[in-house]
Amino acid sequence: MAVPDWAKKLRGKGQAIQRRGDNYYLYDVKYGYDRKTGRSKTISKTYVGKLDEKLGIIRTEKKILQSEIKKSIGCPLEYEATNLLEILGNDIRDALVSEFGESDGNAIMAMGKIGLIEKPPEKRIRLSYESSYESIRYPGLSLSPSSVSRLTERIGRERDVQLRFMKRFVDGSTHLIFDGTRLVCYSKDIDLAKVGYNHSEIWDPQVNLMYCFSLRPNKMPVYFMPFAGNKPDVSNIMTCVRELGLKDVFLICDKGFRNSGNLSELKENGISFLTPLKRNSAEIDYSFMDGQAGSLSAFGESVFLYHGRPIYYHVCQEYGYEKTEIKKRGRHPKGYVPEFTEAQKDLVVLFRDVDLMNDEQSSYSVAMVNREEGYDSEGMKKNEKYFGTIALSVNRDITPQELFETYKERELIEDGNKAYKDVLDNFASDKQGTDAYKGWLFVNHIALMLYYRVLGRIKERGLSSKYSVEDVISVAKRITVQNINGEWNENIPALSDLKAYTEVMQ
Repeated sequence: MAVPDWAKKLRGKGQAIQRRGDNYYLYDVKYGYDRKTGRSKTISKTYVGKLDEKLGIIRTEKKILQSEIKKSIGCPLEYEATNLLEILGNDIRDALVSEFGESDGNAIMAMGKIGLIEKPPEKRIRLSYESSYESIRYPGLSLSPSSVSRLTERIGRERDVQLRFMKRFVDGSTHLIFDGTRLVCYSKDIDLAKVGYNHSEIWDPQVNLMYCFSLRPNKMPVYFMPFAGNKPDVSNIMTCVRELGLKDVFLICDKGFRNSGNLSELKENGISFLTPLKRNSAEIDYSFMDGQAGSLSAFGESVFLYHGRPIYYHVCQEYGYEKTEIKKRGRHPKGYVPEFTEAQKDLVVLFRDVDLMNDEQSSYSVAMVNREEGYDSEGMKKNEKYFGTIALSVNRDITPQELFETYKERELIEDGNKAYKDVLDNFASDKQGTDAYKGWLFVNHIALMLYYRVLGRIKERGLSSKYSVEDVISVAKRITVQNINGEWNENIPALSDLKAYTEVMQ
C-alpha cells in the first residue's frame, strides 16, 4: 500500500517511512554505494517516531536518539564568573580590541579571564574556553595550544602596542605608585632570567618586574615593564618614566628609588615624588627629642588618628625655596646688587606610629632576654629613637597627615604582589623564549587588572576583612547556564552557598 500524502508531508530529507499494519513509522536513513550490486544500500536506520495524521510525529522519551538529546540539551557552561569580569572590565576589552584588533583583542581578554578564574596550563585553555559561556558570547576564538603560543609570541614582540594600551589607563592618573617584584624563572631560553638581589635572599634566576599602579582617580594596575633580574630598581624606574613620557604627576616610590640623579630628572619634568628615608638618613633631625628618644612628649600635640590609632609627627624640614647668595671674589663696585640662587627644599616629616613603636620595643626586649647577639641594654638606648618611626620626604606642599595617608596607600602594591604570587604566577608560567614570556606577562597584566576590579568592589562594600577575590570568583563560577531546547536556563546553587558573591555584588 502506498504511503498516504499526510505521512509524506511529515517526512524530512534523509528520512524514510515504514508501514506496520495500519501504522506508519519514521526513520533517519543513511545510504551508501554497494560496489557488488552497483546500487545504493541502506547503511544505517534510526528510529524517529510514530506518525499520526492529527498529532504529527509522536516521539517518546525512551526512543529519542542520543544525538537528538545532545542537540536539544547542551552541557552546563560556567557563566557568572566570566559574566562578572565582562561587566567590570568592558573598557579593558574595548581598549584591547582597539589596539590589537578584534580577533587578538578578544582572545587576549578571554585568556585574561580564564587565567584569573581557572589558571590552566596553555594546553587546557581551549577546554576552559569551550566549557564557559565565553565561547557563546565570543565564539570562534583561536585558543588551541599552537594558536595561543603564536599569539603570546606576537604580543611579546609588540611592545609598542602594549604601551599604547597601557597609556590609555595611565593618562588621566594624577597619583602613581611604582614598585618592583621578583619572579623566579628557571627557563634557560629567557634572556631576562638573571641571578640578582632579592630581599627574600633567594638567589635563583629571576625577572625584575617593575609595576605601576594608579591611585587617583581609580585604584588599579596600569603599567608594567620586565627587566633582567640583576638590574637594580633604582635605575629601572627612570626607564619606565621615560617610556611613559610622564610629566606633572605625583609619584609614590620606595626608598630604593631615591638618588640625586633620579630626583633631579623628575623635578625637571614637573613630577612630584614621595619617598621614605632610611632611618639613619642625614635629612632626618632627631635632635628635637633631646633625651626623650623613647617618649612621645617630644612630639607635643602634633598628632592625628589613622585608622583609629595615634600617629605623632615632627616636621624636620619645611617645603620651600632657600635663597643663597652667589659669592664673588674681590671688592664690589658701588651700587653692586647681590645675586642669589634658589634651591628647592623638600618637605621632610618624621612620624611615630605608637602601635609600631610598642611592637618594635617588645621585639627588641624579647631578643635581649634570649641573649641574641647584638641585642643589649646599650643597643636599646641607641635604637629607641628609631622605634615606630618612618620619615617621609616629598617635593610638594601638603599637610603631614595627607603625606602619611598618601604613602600608606602603598598597600595597593601589597595586594598586587599577593595576587601575582598566589593567583597569577603559576598561570602558564613555563614559557620557553623571551617573546612568549613577555607575551604571557601581558596576559597576566590583563588578569591582574580584572583582579583589581573585583577587589575594588569588595573594598567599596567594606568586606575586605571578610572575603577575598578568590572567594568571590570561586562562588561565581558555580553559577552555570544550560541550553535546553534553544533556551538558556540558569543553574543557581543554594542561596546560602552564594553568600560571598551576593554580599559583594548586591
